[in-house]
Amino acid sequence: MKRFLVSVLMAAATPVVAAPEYRTLPVEQREAAPAALDLPGAAHQAPAGASIQPDQPAVPANVQWQLYNQLQQVQQELSELRGMLEQQTHQISQLKQQQRQRYLDLDHRINQLKKANPAAIAVPSVVPEADIQNPSQKPSPDTADTHNDFSDRKTYDQAIVLMRERKFESAIALLEKLLAASPNSSLVPNSEYWLGELYMVLTPPNYDVAKKHFVTLLRDHKNHQKIPDALYKLGKLYYSQGEKAKARVTLEKVISDYPTRQAASHAKKLLAKL
Repeated sequence: MKRFLVSVLMAAATPVVAAPEYRTLPVEQREAAPAALDLPGAAHQAPAGASIQPDQPAVPANVQWQLYNQLQQVQQELSELRGMLEQQTHQISQLKQQQRQRYLDLDHRINQLKKANPAAIAVPSVVPEADIQNPSQKPSPDTADTHNDFSDRKTYDQAIVLMRERKFESAIALLEKLLAASPNSSLVPNSEYWLGELYMVLTPPNYDVAKKHFVTLLRDHKNHQKIPDALYKLGKLYYSQGEKAKARVTLEKVISDYPTRQAASHAKKLLAKL
């Protein structure tokens, strides 16, 4: 009985240790718990959401240098093309200005032609009586020449009208027809001159044919009144084609041979640009 009481007293004196309280973890924490374990190599793993990429090799230096050179070459070519474009734009502007000036020159000469009195040509107003009585009789040489002159004058006047209306190609066709039909006509020198003018104002201008007509006039009709103008126009044509040496010689000849003519004044102005 005594031993039983001692045992009870000793048990009562022993401190009571409370049992740990276990709580149920949420599902999210239970699933994430294994990831927090300190496993070998875990410190080297990438954080969640980060993509793992293999190491990218560096571009070799020689390839970089080659790409740089190619880039420089492309930039240089672009610069050259830009310069060519600017040059062509300037040339087109000059050509437009020259074309406009040729139109103005032609208009000026046509206006002068309107004011001038063309030389009268003796043309019978009616058919000669001899022709009525003998229609099959061949005309005399004088009569034939008169009819040819009448036809040439009509063709020439029609060409001038077409020039005033700016129908240049039609005017050229008539004047060329006159030259082919009547190479000895008194209107040939004027026709040669106007053909030279007309071929210069075509779009595009035909400088070679224009030059041919001016040269023919200067060679075959040296004393004609159109010689100073034709000589100046030839010099201007050389200037338009970039033949400055020929242009200078031709313009100086206009000034020296025809100092009082208006063509000499024009030649001086153009010569100052050379």
